[in-house]
Amino acid sequence: MGQHVTLHIAVVTGGVPNPDSGGHMITHWSIINWLLRQGHKVTVIAILPDAIRWVNIPRRIGALQSLGVEVIEMPMVSSPCHAGIISQLRRLLPLPFEVAFPTRKMAVKVQSKLREIQPDVVLAGHYEGLAATYRFRQAPIMTLFGDPYHLSSFYRWWHGREDVSFLQNVRNGLSVFRLYLGQVPRLKQMMQECAALGATAAHHAAWYTRVARRPCLYLPSPVEDRAGPNWRERRENFPPNRPPKILSMGPLNQTANRPGIRMFVREVVPVLDAHLGPDGYEVHFVGRSEGAPRELVELAAKRPNIKIRGFVDSADEEFLSADILLALNPVRLGNRLRIASAFSFGCCVVSHSANQCGMPELRHEYNVLLAEKAKDIALALVRALSDESLRRRLGENGRRTYEDAYSDLACAKIEAHLIRIAGIRSR
Repeated sequence: MGQHVTLHIAVVTGGVPNPDSGGHMITHWSIINWLLRQGHKVTVIAILPDAIRWVNIPRRIGALQSLGVEVIEMPMVSSPCHAGIISQLRRLLPLPFEVAFPTRKMAVKVQSKLREIQPDVVLAGHYEGLAATYRFRQAPIMTLFGDPYHLSSFYRWWHGREDVSFLQNVRNGLSVFRLYLGQVPRLKQMMQECAALGATAAHHAAWYTRVARRPCLYLPSPVEDRAGPNWRERRENFPPNRPPKILSMGPLNQTANRPGIRMFVREVVPVLDAHLGPDGYEVHFVGRSEGAPRELVELAAKRPNIKIRGFVDSADEEFLSADILLALNPVRLGNRLRIASAFSFGCCVVSHSANQCGMPELRHEYNVLLAEKAKDIALALVRALSDESLRRRLGENGRRTYEDAYSDLACAKIEAHLIRIAGIRSR
């Protein structure tokens, strides 16, 4: 076997990678952890939009630094807003590059810092990292994509139609279309200059491949193994829940979550009540609760078995103590990290079948119970709650799926591509 190659890898992200938020920040935290354990040097350039400055940035930066990572903060300043007729006229014009991709405004600063630190290879996180590093040619760039932004905006508009007026719906729809026209042609242009492309959801990887007209690899989001090899014993140390506990994870105002919450309140709860009784189960909603759908807030105020828990510092005990993780997301977005995390803890999962688009590893009756309609999802919950052996089998197979697809093996695949493109450049 050849000698292991060690590299200086610059990771450029919009935000600070950390294990306790969601999406790409968890993914990059896991990747960085793996790269450090393999002996690579990692420098993180964190672009910080004003919108996320309120988050506990110092704590997250400190966590990265404790791993041995140099963190370079790049605060962004928002562009001034134009009111009145100027704003209306601007809506009729094509989106400028730096409006379609706001971190493009940081390209000069980011690339100047990259030239200073001279990495062997750059891992650009999603649109933010790609736009900030576009046309940087002193090191090869690999971009790791999440959800296409126009698609997230589309679903936010589509599933929020009943909350706003007809006129506002028209405006929002036109804004989505304008975003698509402003982003996709430029995205194709930027992807052409990358040394490698990857996406953390299978159906998105296929879409990026079509847009770029070159391969975009499906690279499942790695999740840190916080359950550990003794995950089974840790689960068994929790006493049985009376009544049984269904766990729902994620911010309650998130695009992928809102339509599922509506489905839960309107169609799932009545079925659960009919089969289990109102006191026969509990549902814990864990995640940021700001902007939660009013229907859920009103239901929780009337029903003690519906608990809005809000943000928790660590979700480990939630996964370990839950009887079922419910991923009720009927939106075909992304790779649901909450499912991969639940698999790592050996948790039984019931999911909307839409999540299989991004996670082809989901197999009905093997590691998850999948259903399309709300009534069938509710009946799957009833079935799993009444059959401990089924929950145990799904949890065991889920853990096996985690080890095969979402553990350090996923990080190793990304590392291999970084080494490959760095080697091509050096030759």
